[in-house]
Amino acid sequence: MRTVVLVVEDDEDIRGLVEQVLREEGHTVMCAADGVEALNILKQIVPGLILLDNSMPRMDGKGLRSAIQSQRKLARVPIVSISASGDPSPGPGLQKPFGIEDLLGMVRRYTSDR
Repeated sequence: MRTVVLVVEDDEDIRGLVEQVLREEGHTVMCAADGVEALNILKQIVPGLILLDNSMPRMDGKGLRSAIQSQRKLARVPIVSISASGDPSPGPGLQKPFGIEDLLGMVRRYTSDR
């Protein structure tokens, strides 16, 4: 079994595609439609990587990132931002629309030694 990846994305089509691709690569994938849902999942698991959409309802990527970084057990989990064109994001990220190879390359970058 490979790394647990938490995908936080409000677009159901993108979330489903990312989940399918990562499962085919052997990762365990958890999914959330927004930051509130993600925080509930993060109470139960500490993933090896979080793929985080910047723009979501209820709690956006910035709010979730802040909540994650304030929790000691989660602060070191790498976060890769998923953003729309022109949407600034801190740290590493994927810009929508992104290709499957770009996604896999980014995931491999943060999960290869875990």
